[in-house]
Amino acid sequence: SYGLRYSMAAGERFSAGLAISKSTDSSVPDALTGNLCWRFRRRPGQIVAGSFNARFGQGLALWNGLSISGLCRPGGFRKRSSSISPSSSFTGRYAFRGIAAEVLCGRLDISAAGAFTAEGGVLPALNLTWLWDNGQMGLTHYSHIVGVPVMADDRKTSVDISLTLQGIDLFAETAYDWVNASVAALAGTVFPI
Repeated sequence: SYGLRYSMAAGERFSAGLAISKSTDSSVPDALTGNLCWRFRRRPGQIVAGSFNARFGQGLALWNGLSISGLCRPGGFRKRSSSISPSSSFTGRYAFRGIAAEVLCGRLDISAAGAFTAEGGVLPALNLTWLWDNGQMGLTHYSHIVGVPVMADDRKTSVDISLTLQGIDLFAETAYDWVNASVAALAGTVFPI
């Protein structure tokens, strides 16, 4: 198999990316992903069309993209959310495809996305993250909507918090699954000894 990845940028405002992978026994590409990203001039933020990642909180509700977590180092316990970002994965398996936007209004980071899913549905998502000097708190909600009549086969809401106090990292997230009526939660800390 082989692959090609190409990206270009026009200053800091515009970027585009394309990734193709193909196995030698196939006549068509196995995966084709691409995106266009436009960063705002007057306010911190961006719009991504095409393949994108959406990573919020500690991953209990909305987190896509390849994520290898291990416990071989202290940082492996905690995920560092990156909000909305363009994806140029060779496989395209982990990326959302659609449109996403993020804008920073003072200390409030607002992210919204709409993605098409392999099942023929849509996945609208919204995240609000309040930022302060030593931490952040976020609220995330998404629904995976499929079929006619419209039904949600996956819908989650989560609240997360992340703090750094005198070199000690504290993080937690609680998520509610509306379809299965279940709760998930995690909490942790990373500190020097």
